[in-house]
Amino acid sequence: MDTNFVWEEAYKRTWEMPTESVKRKQSYKLKIDKEHRKGIIRHFHIIIDSSDRIDLDGFLPNYRIKIIEALNMFIPQFYQENPISLLSFLVSRDSFDYFLVKENFEPKNLLHKMGKGFFDLENSLKESLDKIENSKYLKEILVITQSISFRNISNLFALINKCKSLNIKINFINLCGEVTLLKKLSQITNGKYFVPLDFEHFKIILFNFTKPSNISNSIFSLLKFGFPESIREESVCACHLQITDSGFICPQCGSKYCDLPSECICGLVLVSFINLSKSMYHNYLLEDFTLSNDKECFICGEISFSYCKKCKSLFCKMCDEFMHEFINFCIFCE
Repeated sequence: MDTNFVWEEAYKRTWEMPTESVKRKQSYKLKIDKEHRKGIIRHFHIIIDSSDRIDLDGFLPNYRIKIIEALNMFIPQFYQENPISLLSFLVSRDSFDYFLVKENFEPKNLLHKMGKGFFDLENSLKESLDKIENSKYLKEILVITQSISFRNISNLFALINKCKSLNIKINFINLCGEVTLLKKLSQITNGKYFVPLDFEHFKIILFNFTKPSNISNSIFSLLKFGFPESIREESVCACHLQITDSGFICPQCGSKYCDLPSECICGLVLVSFINLSKSMYHNYLLEDFTLSNDKECFICGEISFSYCKKCKSLFCKMCDEFMHEFINFCIFCE
């Protein structure tokens, strides 16, 4: 007999092999709707349930560590794809902590306190509305929770109807399972409801929120932009009230700001042309390529997977994904 016993076979590192969940990764991706206009100037607000359930081990070692790990990647990606948008967090324990974050923010600062009590969904939404209601940007809320029961929901539907009247979508990611109440709330506001199968699925769902959502014709609004001049001289900035040696001058009122984008005290939104062009590409997405096999990729020489409808250039699967997911244009088209 040539067959070996199990204990005689070569040692395999099975935990490093592709699992079925990894193979299914592409099927989890949400399809991008290319037929509707996107809201590119966003205030995306995330409510994190930091009740005592955040330390459960549904995702090993616990939900807290895995949420921090996912946000470590999400925050830079969000600002890379939405440079003229705002990202904020509300951490809900027995009290509320609000954070308006920049690209270099450390997510561990959100969840450094021990989880406590039950998740107060109604007051979390009420506190969030107080913070973002007056924002000029297109507002959207995402609730990340591990809870299946809540306290104080007596006026919850009135609050949800207020969100609907303000065109604020409320989305939910429930890490513990489907809750009919939350699913109903998301449907009322035209939001989305997700229950991740595992941590990889959770990251994919979360990263899809870096893409702007569709907007209807009824909520179009004009926002005035200013393209400031860069200066190098010592003066007081309006953002920190400190003397700095460089910055950007508002073309309308002359106030100085350290970074772009910024909202000036005169109401003008200060941006650079690069910031604006990066955000605009969401409304001008690269069309899907047509499948084509048994030929060579024009870039790397591998077996082709598809070709561009306009210039007929051939690409392998990896080059196709790179152009659609990262640069958003065909490098051979004029």
